[in-house]
Amino acid sequence: MRVNTSKISGVLHESFAAEHYTLRRYLPSEELEPLIEQYWFVDWDLPTNLEHIQRNLPDPQFNLVIEKNTMTLIGPIKTAYSYLMKGKGKIIGIKFTPGALIPALPEGAKFYVNAHPPISKLFPMCHVGALVSDLDGKSDIHCINRLNDFLQLLLPNHHDDSQREIVQKLFREIKLNPNILDVQALSQVSNVSIRQIQRLFARYIGISPKWLIRKYRLHRALEHLDISSTDLTNLALNLGYADQSHFTRDFKQIIGHPPKKYTSLAPSKVTHRADS
Repeated sequence: MRVNTSKISGVLHESFAAEHYTLRRYLPSEELEPLIEQYWFVDWDLPTNLEHIQRNLPDPQFNLVIEKNTMTLIGPIKTAYSYLMKGKGKIIGIKFTPGALIPALPEGAKFYVNAHPPISKLFPMCHVGALVSDLDGKSDIHCINRLNDFLQLLLPNHHDDSQREIVQKLFREIKLNPNILDVQALSQVSNVSIRQIQRLFARYIGISPKWLIRKYRLHRALEHLDISSTDLTNLALNLGYADQSHFTRDFKQIIGHPPKKYTSLAPSKVTHRADS
């Protein structure tokens, strides 16, 4: 069992939020690396008079989520989303690599944006029920081993695909290269035409490359805003925006409110008493 030690990103007010739950991330077996980016486990045990509302940036990748004895496949999400934590709970998640499920979802990823595709598209339901029951209350290592075995069911449908490999490289470039500020820059560094990039993203990711570039610029913005009261004009310029107004527009469109409001939200407004 290999722990994923990469930096956590996309969690709003991450340093404060981490006080209310435990997040653990693991890498899959080497055989499943083409399919699975990581397994993630979240659990919490809050006092009866306390609830925590966790907000996250949208996730452009498919996730398989196991909670309360149910399994749900979640498609790419284009807006910030919230989750209410209260009492005691646990979630087990599997994040798939970009484009990994396309052999099983022939309509293309674009069809499943902000949707929950039927689990039956991936697995026979009899197998799902047995797995979910076996994971209940078990240790992380037990769950990882069972999930590694279970997800082997997807391997026969997962064949080599040169187009998927290209889109995964493009995805990583957007995620890791802060100099990618638009699709033209992505085309130049990858030597892939803009038209082909757009076509690949529509089929394998379901979300446009332009949107994804904006999302990861906001990841970097949150890193600054969560640790300091950075001047917004300077932050916008450092992120490659022409001015603060363009930065504010993107921030509000994806996160739901402007950066000034984000920085003004006190922890007491993110976590609240259950009886209030």
